[in-house]
Amino acid sequence: MIRYLTGASSVGVEAVAFDRGIGLMIQPGNSYHRKVDRYPFWAADNGAFTRTRAGFSEKKFREMLARPALREQAASCLFVVAPDKLAVLPSGEVVGDAMGTLMRFHDWSVEIRAAGFPVALVAQNGLEKLLHCVPWGMVDCLFIGGNTEWKISDEARICIVEAKRRGKLIHMGRVNSFGRLARASEMLCDTADGTFLMFGPKVNLPRLLGWLDRIGLGIQSHLPWGPAS
Repeated sequence: MIRYLTGASSVGVEAVAFDRGIGLMIQPGNSYHRKVDRYPFWAADNGAFTRTRAGFSEKKFREMLARPALREQAASCLFVVAPDKLAVLPSGEVVGDAMGTLMRFHDWSVEIRAAGFPVALVAQNGLEKLLHCVPWGMVDCLFIGGNTEWKISDEARICIVEAKRRGKLIHMGRVNSFGRLARASEMLCDTADGTFLMFGPKVNLPRLLGWLDRIGLGIQSHLPWGPAS
């Protein structure tokens, strides 16, 4: 059964996290590193997916890796996402660079592992054509990123199958609907994350728990795998 990591913590989800197997996804620069012990497992994104002019902050990322609270909870860490290469177009669209991400992965992977954490590689659009370039021995988790269309596509599934064959954890990012969660489960992802609980957590927490129950019972969505995020 797929497990969910929330990118928005609250008293409500903290109260059921261990019973319902919900983890926490943290980011550089936020205060959630103080809350990882309230969840059965956690992971850390890199903060590279941003439309701000400043972009990715190496300083904030390294500060996150050095947090004593995270070092103390390293045993329950699923992965830390190695910084991927992204560009923000004039339209505001964020576009990933699969080869650029691979080229910077080695050094960041070494640094993350030296800090005591497992490492995730972000799969961007087109990675299915570059699987022979992936340093699989340095990868603990394949993080399915890319744009909406690609991450739920057969091309992304090719990457998942290869990673599964090599015994890697599979994670899908930005999962904020039952349809997307069901698709991630159907694609054999082990975990998924989203910020669904950021708004209206009292209403949306029961909805999320209902999604997890439906997935556990093998109930898939009758809706197309379209634009729901």
